[in-house]
Amino acid sequence: MKLTKKIPNMVTLGNLYCGFLSIGFAANGQFKNAAILIIIGMMLDSMDGRLARMLKADSVLGKELDSLADIVTFGIAPSFLVYYTYFFQFGLLGFIVAGLFPLFGAYRLARFNTSPPKSSLHYFVGGSDHGSRRYSCDSHALRKFHPEHCDNGHFHRHVLPHGEQDTNPQS
Repeated sequence: MKLTKKIPNMVTLGNLYCGFLSIGFAANGQFKNAAILIIIGMMLDSMDGRLARMLKADSVLGKELDSLADIVTFGIAPSFLVYYTYFFQFGLLGFIVAGLFPLFGAYRLARFNTSPPKSSLHYFVGGSDHGSRRYSCDSHALRKFHPEHCDNGHFHRHVLPHGEQDTNPQS
């Protein structure tokens, strides 16, 4: 196999490794680094499929490897980040709730990977597993860089984009 055919899988493995490193950083209290690694994984994930198509290197191995990387980087890593930054205070319940991210993500990916190729032409099969990474990274960034919108880790209900003011703070 030519080296060019291996490039997409190497990018996918980079995504997987970002997820692994993110888990380690979250466990050591380095939440900013953990969030940054999830974002880097997001960028690598957006490139691997395009590279595979451009290089005509699509493969079943690449599809399965991508799903595994997605579970680690966008399921398990955000779950650890959310647990260690906020859910830890709820003890076992927080650990169980944080564990739902990778469970639902794995189920969605397995369902997507086993669906017939033509089924997605007629209706929406499902979105990507990137919602949890967005939530965990965005929530960490909000707490870090805009603490005025947070109260002991809770977001105020009326945080509006682009500095807009909430005209009805009681609703």
